[in-house]
Amino acid sequence: MTNLAGLLTVLLLNASPARACLLAPPTEHQLDSEEQLLDTSPPDQVAMPTYSIGRGEGGQLGCSSDSCDAFGTLKLEIVAPADDRTGPPDMGYRIEYLDGDMPADLLPSYDVRPDQGVIYLHWGDQATNNQEAFYFRLSIRAVDLGGNLSELATELEIHHMGSCGCGSQRFGPTELMLVGVLLMLWCLRRNT
Repeated sequence: MTNLAGLLTVLLLNASPARACLLAPPTEHQLDSEEQLLDTSPPDQVAMPTYSIGRGEGGQLGCSSDSCDAFGTLKLEIVAPADDRTGPPDMGYRIEYLDGDMPADLLPSYDVRPDQGVIYLHWGDQATNNQEAFYFRLSIRAVDLGGNLSELATELEIHHMGSCGCGSQRFGPTELMLVGVLLMLWCLRRNT
C-alpha cells in the first residue's frame, strides 16, 4: 500500500497544472467553382443540433484555473442533411443570430464547416465567478458546395443558467496533490 501511495504522490507532483488552450475559429466553408455551375438543388433542412456550453471557471479559491478561463465555448453537434451532390464532410452551415442575449463575437462572419460533425464557437467570457444567465436563438441552414442554401432554417434556442462561482465537485491539481500527500501520510502512519 505504501508503494501505491508513493506512486500516486509522484504522479500528482509531476502533473502539469496548466492545460493548453486551443481556441481555433471554425473552418470556413469553401465553395467549389465547378459545383457552382452544375448544382442548382438546395440541401434538405438541418435536423435539430445538440449543443453544450462550457464557460471559464476562474482561478478563485477552491477552483483550478487554466489558460482558457476567460473564454466560453458553444459546441454544436450537427448531422449533415441529405443533398444530391454534396456529401456530409463537405457540407457547410450558415449560422445567424435571431434574437436574445448572445455573447459578443460568438458568430463568425462566414459560413462554417464542421470538424467531424462538430462546430466549436468561442467568445470572451470574462466573468469567471458570477456569470450571468443568457438566452438567445440562432438559425442554421446548410450550404452545399455549389452555394445553395437549404430552403428552411432550423431555429435553435441556446440557454445557460449562469453560475455564482465554481462548483464544489471540481478538483484542480493542487487539491489532487494534497489528497495524494494525505493518502501517503495515512499509509505511512498505518505501517509504523
